[in-house]
Amino acid sequence: MSGIQVDSVHAISAMVEPIESAFGGQDILVNNNGVFHTFDVKDEAYPFEKQVQEIETDFVGPVRMIHACLPLLKKAWKLPS
Repeated sequence: MSGIQVDSVHAISAMVEPIESAFGGQDILVNNNGVFHTFDVKDEAYPFEKQVQEIETDFVGPVRMIHACLPLLKKAWKLPS
């Protein structure tokens, strides 16, 4: 599965259900999303929203993915909830 918007809780949730239905669990999670904007932090004209987008994608996104997929990973690895 590819093309998941890690900054969208809805997109992540929509991804998890079909995986559980089709496979009953998930063996592995690869967080390979990333955004990199080159900017000068002293440049007041640089849009703050772009900085927020980078943080959402590069930090918060993987945390969201782990949170959403952890029950499936635990199930596949037969770990206690």
